[in-house]
Amino acid sequence: MASLIEIFGWFETGDIPTQDQFRTTFASFRHKENKIPLNEVEGLAAIFENTVTNNIFNGFKDDVNSKIINLAKKDGSNLLPADVISWKKALGLANIAVVDSEDDDETVIIGNVYTKKQVIGMLEVFREQVNGSYQTIEEIKEMLVSNDLDLDELQEIVNFIKKNREDIELLKQISVGNTKDDKVELVANYARWGALNLQNQFNDVVYDKIQAIESGAGTRETIIITDDSFFTHNLNSYDFVCEAYDTVTLYKLPLKIKIVDANNIYIAFDSKPTNNINVTIKKI
Repeated sequence: MASLIEIFGWFETGDIPTQDQFRTTFASFRHKENKIPLNEVEGLAAIFENTVTNNIFNGFKDDVNSKIINLAKKDGSNLLPADVISWKKALGLANIAVVDSEDDDETVIIGNVYTKKQVIGMLEVFREQVNGSYQTIEEIKEMLVSNDLDLDELQEIVNFIKKNREDIELLKQISVGNTKDDKVELVANYARWGALNLQNQFNDVVYDKIQAIESGAGTRETIIITDDSFFTHNLNSYDFVCEAYDTVTLYKLPLKIKIVDANNIYIAFDSKPTNNINVTIKKI
C-alpha cells in the first residue's frame, strides 16, 4: 500500500504512470464492497466501553415505564374518582361537595352531597307521603261521621293509627298552607355552630354569618403577590373565603389554598402570573 505522497508523485504533470502504479494506487483504498473489520476502526473499542447492553437498557426502560404509569398527569386525566378524593384530602380540600360516582371497574364512590335529581326525588316521595296521609285521614273522618260503621271499618282505623303514628304526630306540627320552622328538628350535626336543634335556630345562625361576610368589618385582609406565597394574617380562623384578581386585567383567578394554621395559609397558582395579583381573605 502506497502513501498519498507517493501516489501524488506518480500523477504529477507530464508523468506517465505505469500499470503497477495504477494497481498500487487503487489497492491503497478500500472498495465499498469490502467490509471494514471492527478491530481496524480506530477508537471504536473505547466508544463501546461507554455504552450499555440491550438487556441493561431494556431493563432501565421497563423500570421507568412502570413508574410513569403511577404518576398523575398534569391535567389529572388519569386520576380515578377515588384518587381525586385522596388528592383533595391531601390538599386540604376534602370539604368540597362531591356527588356519587363510579370507578372504571364500576366501584361506587360515595359522595357527600345529593344531586339535584336525588333531592327532587326525595321531595316527591315526601310529598306523596304527606298527601297520602291527608287523604287517609279524610277517609277516616268520613267513616266516623257515618251511621253504618261495622267492626271491620273500625279495625281499619285502629290499624292505620298504629302503623302511621309518627306521621300523624308530624302532621300535628304542620299548619294548613305553612310549616313552622320552630317545630322542624335538624337531622345533621352542627356542633361547631353551637347547640342547634331546630330549623329556625339554624336559619338564624346562617343569616348572621351571611351578614358578617357581607359587612366584612374587621374580618378581611389583603396582600399583593406575584407567585406562590405564604400569607400570614390576623383572622385567627380556619373558616374564610379567598378571592384573587389580576391588578392589570382585573380578571379573577382560581387559587389553590392550603391552610397551615389559624393565621397562615399557602397560596398556589396553576401557572406563574404575569402581573401583580390582589388576594383578599374574608373571615366567615
